[in-house]
Order: sequence, then C-alpha cells, then structure tokens
Amino acid sequence: MTDMPTRLAAESEASTGARINGVIDVPRPGRVSGWAIDRGDPDAAVTVQIVREGCLVGEVRADVYRPDLEHGGIGTGRYGFAFDLDPPLEPSFEFTVMAVARADDGTSGKLRRIGRAKLAEDPDRRLAERLFEEFVRLRIALGHETRRADPSLGDAIERIEVIQARIETTLSNVEPPLRSGMGGLVGAVTLSLLIGLASLGLGLWSFFVA
Repeated sequence: MTDMPTRLAAESEASTGARINGVIDVPRPGRVSGWAIDRGDPDAAVTVQIVREGCLVGEVRADVYRPDLEHGGIGTGRYGFAFDLDPPLEPSFEFTVMAVARADDGTSGKLRRIGRAKLAEDPDRRLAERLFEEFVRLRIALGHETRRADPSLGDAIERIEVIQARIETTLSNVEPPLRSGMGGLVGAVTLSLLIGLASLGLGLWSFFVA
C-alpha cells in the first residue's frame, strides 16, 4: 500500500513543469476539496475557482494547513481548500465539477481530478459524459445569444433545460458498481443525449429561419 508522502509526491510530480499544481476531489456530494500551489511562489496562496456545469459557482483561497502536504514535501502545507456545493451533486455527476487555481498575477491552471472527481475510464461512459458537457456548453451559449437577440426566445431555453433535466435523471442511474453490465444503459444515455442535441439544433434552425 502506498504511504501518504509517496502518493502526494507522485501527485505533485504528475504535472512536471506546470507552475500551478494541485488536485480536486469530491469527498461527499455536497463538498469539493483538494489543494493547489503556485510553485513559482509557494509562500502565496492561490484562488481556486469552482466551476459547475460550465458556470462559475464560487471562489475559495487555498490556504488551509494540511500536515499531509507538508510531510509529503509540498512546501509549507498551507495549500488546502474546501467548498460546499448547493444543491449537492446527484450520484454519478461528479464529472460536472472542475476547479481552476489562479495566482495573483493571473497565471492559472486546471486542477487534476482524484477520487470521486476523477473522470470514469470506461470509454462508453466517457462518451456520454462528453456529450453531456457539450450539451451544457451549447445551452449556455444559446442563453447568451438569445437574451441579446430576442427575449422571446426564452421559451426555447426552458425547453432545452427540460431536456437536460431528463438526461441528468437518466445519467444519474448509471452507477459505477454496475459498470460491467452497463453497456445497454450507457447506450440509452448516449442516445438520449444525441436526441437532446438534435432537438437543440432543430430549435435553433426553426427560430433563425423563421
């Protein structure tokens, strides 16, 4: 079994050459935590931005002392952070959260995922997750454009959000312990996402050609 200092040293070296380094985990549905360091100025604390479904939901300073970091050879150890999520994440939706650490001079870096925050390695599930991420990005982009172009298009956004909610419900039923027999379910999720994206495309087409 790998001891804590060895594991932390391996994590720190995983992004050799990167000035901003650190990790994010989801220890429970309502909280994300981790650590982040500016290796160019290890005495300064960085700001961690928490992004959920493509939207910034909060910021927190990574300045909490963690003895495991200091014992693992990572600076002073004052690089920990934690952030409460409201509402909590649905099961299997840890992948919708990411974190970016930013130094005071603007240098930034995306934190690596560990534990429950780590993306699934199963290629079928990863496909479903990528489709979901694209769907979220398209929904956000559509919201910006329609509010600038025509407030009456708000109905289209509402319909897209209903589709997203249905997709979330389906995807949340894909539990990691069932991964060995989830091929059919993941296929259904992927199909649902594709249908949602197609509906979004048709909705955009119908509004802009009318």
